[in-house]
Amino acid sequence: GYEGKEFYMNNVEPASRALDVYRDGSFDSFQFVANSGKDDVELIKTIKMRLSFLRGLTSGIAATKEAEILILDLVLKAEGDGTKALALDELDMCLASVEALAIWMGISRPSPMIRNKRVFDILEIIESGVLLDDMSDHVVSDTEKAHLREDLSRFAFGASPAGKKLAISLLQRLNSHLLAEAGKQA
Repeated sequence: GYEGKEFYMNNVEPASRALDVYRDGSFDSFQFVANSGKDDVELIKTIKMRLSFLRGLTSGIAATKEAEILILDLVLKAEGDGTKALALDELDMCLASVEALAIWMGISRPSPMIRNKRVFDILEIIESGVLLDDMSDHVVSDTEKAHLREDLSRFAFGASPAGKKLAISLLQRLNSHLLAEAGKQA
């Protein structure tokens, strides 16, 4: 009945649209990008770089697919989803943490159960409204970061299609970061 239509219009349709925009890479279609002011140009550039990097990981590396849940939640919050919109600086901070999580997932390859638990734990932190200055400490622990550094030095990037995709995504993100620091367009 009417509740189903209302649920669809308020929840399913916006989520479907946001996921399509993310997977398509047409980030300028997001309302928070289209409605951003001149003061937000650099922040929007950074957010789009982060989304592009995450899209590269989640589209080609199965071990990072769960990160899409977080990305979709954050994008919907930034769009406003019927409530006060997530501020751009908060979105950027959260996406930086999701980048760390996706790298950890892609290289360390934890079990799906561990990945899902981590994603839903992070969703609870975001949902609580207490956005931490550095969420990455809650996303990837210090021990996991140490193991990640070891894994990075031993990782066979070209040994599998997923390894190649990870290497390409990491190098593209590094290139975007360096170009942004130099003030050039990526």
